[in-house]
Amino acid sequence: MKQLKNKRNDRMRDAALAEEPLFRRLLSLERRRCERSGGRFALLLIEMEALRDSVSSPVIENIAVAVAGAMRETDITGWYDSGSAVGVILTTLNETEKQTIESVILERTRALVALHLDAGQLKRVRISCHLFPEDDVSNHIFYSIISKPSLHRASPFL
Repeated sequence: MKQLKNKRNDRMRDAALAEEPLFRRLLSLERRRCERSGGRFALLLIEMEALRDSVSSPVIENIAVAVAGAMRETDITGWYDSGSAVGVILTTLNETEKQTIESVILERTRALVALHLDAGQLKRVRISCHLFPEDDVSNHIFYSIISKPSLHRASPFL
């Protein structure tokens, strides 16, 4: 058990966050790759803009590093909006069901973010999952941590 914990701590320490320009470039490349291959990917967004007045920048950065450390090695984590929104490109989804992606990833991410914030701060974080290809508006379901899903029509894909 101790080895597992050490391995996870090593992975979190080594977690890399791409800066915003690089992350957006990688997102664009992944979209084009999937268009050519017919593959699928998801973009997980953790929007923390509303926290900026109540927590310090290091807290937001710690959340970002924790998210990066919790993802698979094949996923790409970076700043979608520097200092306020972390994005994760979940690659190689293959035939994973949309509901599984949304429920499992969103719930795990919510739990991870909750470790770093109090209940009031947690209410101000917005987590969303966007699936590609964007074949219908239901792929743009936004999930707030505490509220019911609402539809958002703007695409985060470049």
